[in-house]
Amino acid sequence: MDFLSRRTVLAGLAAAVVGPSAAWAAPRSSGGNDGWRLAADFEPTRAVWIGFDPGHLVFTATLVRHLRPHVRVRLLVPDEGRIDEARAALSGQGVSPEGLEFVADPNAGYFMRDLALFASAPGGANAVVDFVWTHYGLASWCRRRHAPDAEAARACAAAADGVQADHLARSLAQRMGWPSLASDVALEGGGIEHNGRGLLLVSEPYLLHRNPGRSRESLERSLLQLPGIRKVIWLSDGLAQ
Repeated sequence: MDFLSRRTVLAGLAAAVVGPSAAWAAPRSSGGNDGWRLAADFEPTRAVWIGFDPGHLVFTATLVRHLRPHVRVRLLVPDEGRIDEARAALSGQGVSPEGLEFVADPNAGYFMRDLALFASAPGGANAVVDFVWTHYGLASWCRRRHAPDAEAARACAAAADGVQADHLARSLAQRMGWPSLASDVALEGGGIEHNGRGLLLVSEPYLLHRNPGRSRESLERSLLQLPGIRKVIWLSDGLAQ
């Protein structure tokens, strides 16, 4: 799969960008959280986080195989006991675990693109954006993944209920020694697009659905407090929910 692209990685919802390299000449932000900004997906990257899940082993191994020559790879697992399992599973796919970084966190989840969103600052510093988490879609994903095993689907959903993206954001920030930048907006990292220079693209139906009781105007005020965001473009339609 030599055609595997960065967009394919993001579409797979398995990886999240940690931060741009210090060589990227980005403008200093005048948006919220002054000095920080949301880095664009296409910027040079020092490290990529991948959530490990045995149910997506082939895809995960493919990601690691193609990414590791170019960038540091960090695999997130829910506990220390799963590290050996992840190493053995990757080895079984012909991917050596040597040189990979395994991080155990009880709030780990597979969809890192949704669970963690990173910000950067001049000089290469990093932070984690702490969004509100709603678990939207996880139960139906569990039913599709484990069909027709209803018991396995229920167990998957119960485990998913224990995954807290806001807790994960703070935990990762503490582990890495980075700041945690709080936001009162409920969303997933994969639900927004940004260009690294202050422009944010969002779907109005999506954000209103995730934030019941809030108006578009209220949400825009909060979005403009995100790191480096200066302008929000609203789409009247988006991907089907």
